[in-house]
Amino acid sequence: MYKQLFKLVLSLLMLFSVSAITAMTSLEQQPIYSLKYDPKRNAFDDGRAALKLAQETHRRVMIEVGGDWCMYCHIFDRFVRSDIEVEKRFFETFVLLKVNVSDENPNKEFLSGFKGINGYPYVFITETNGKVIYANDMREMTIKGKPDKEKMFKFLARWKLGEK
Repeated sequence: MYKQLFKLVLSLLMLFSVSAITAMTSLEQQPIYSLKYDPKRNAFDDGRAALKLAQETHRRVMIEVGGDWCMYCHIFDRFVRSDIEVEKRFFETFVLLKVNVSDENPNKEFLSGFKGINGYPYVFITETNGKVIYANDMREMTIKGKPDKEKMFKFLARWKLGEK
């Protein structure tokens, strides 16, 4: 009887773990800081929340620096949203933290810890402890300035955390 109960509990735990990760792989399930650039948001608070979520869901954080004024930021967003498989893989790999840069809120204090921003959108990838392990614009995921699915999948495979 205990053996059957143990198997049942173990099965339920596995089901809930898979459900929690699966639930986070669509855009609708993402926190507000993953959905839009908002000059009113506190990048430090959002950053702490993103790191906490990354630790809980075994993903890295992608910090996307840009703004609503940024044409390529919108192109990247449309690319991720336009393909269910791209969206799923993207959010299986990353917790996305959008950090606004605008006249209204340049986020200078938050971004002072990040070096080398030379265009937008600019991305930083961090480990779950906040250590930056990658910094670049989006060129690695594009061909002639347009997002490319195959390049995106290679990029995602490169940065996806291994299994627990």
